[in-house]
Amino acid sequence: MTFASGIQVQKASTAPARQDIALLDEQEPFDWGNLRASGDRADALLARIAGDPHLLRALLTRAAEDDALLSMCERHRPFDKIVLYDGGDRNFRIRLHIWRTTEFERAHQHRFSFTSRLLQGHYRHVLYDCPRPARSDDARHHMDPEHPDPSSGFDLARIRPTLEYEMKAGDTYTLHHDAVHATLVHADTVSLILRGPAEKDVAFVANLDEGGVYWRFGRRDEDQTRIRAKQLTRDELTGCVAELQDRGLLG
Repeated sequence: MTFASGIQVQKASTAPARQDIALLDEQEPFDWGNLRASGDRADALLARIAGDPHLLRALLTRAAEDDALLSMCERHRPFDKIVLYDGGDRNFRIRLHIWRTTEFERAHQHRFSFTSRLLQGHYRHVLYDCPRPARSDDARHHMDPEHPDPSSGFDLARIRPTLEYEMKAGDTYTLHHDAVHATLVHADTVSLILRGPAEKDVAFVANLDEGGVYWRFGRRDEDQTRIRAKQLTRDELTGCVAELQDRGLLG
């Protein structure tokens, strides 16, 4: 296990047998001020889920049946985001990401620290030395790559890669919310994410392939039109479950 540029990197570990969803209900609060300790806890918890296809199916079934969880699931251009468990009162939430297309290079921050574990597929993970661009007054009008922010005044040449490595199934990393990274993901990749609470209200994304900077806000700062446009439906989630079953990820 090593630390570099705010990132904790770990390789695959052996996962124990089937656990009940009570395993998540019984989790104590995460302290993301201690990134190493929270990353170790998150890595162990995600390993137990990844190692138990029956538990993963149970979590997906619960997400499809629970209106609150389903309302947080989203379909984006490159991937589907499925919220499996919300332990917000204890500083964690678990998501499953299913990538549909090969991702281009977007250097970006997150509003929260998190741990990611790759279940299937692979991608190239890149870390950058990058100053934060200036946020414009109308940043909420620039929440997607189709509407880049012309007022950020940011030179993309200032974003310099400092570390690159390949992620494969079973690999895990923990990233601090101030770190800047990109995941050059191949299609048909699946990952589990355990995230902490939001530490800031907005994070930037720089599209290094096509140019431009845009901004990510939390749902509370998005309008209902945008929220509805990316909502994953129950039928779409059912289709995701069938696909994961065909790919051998579910018990």
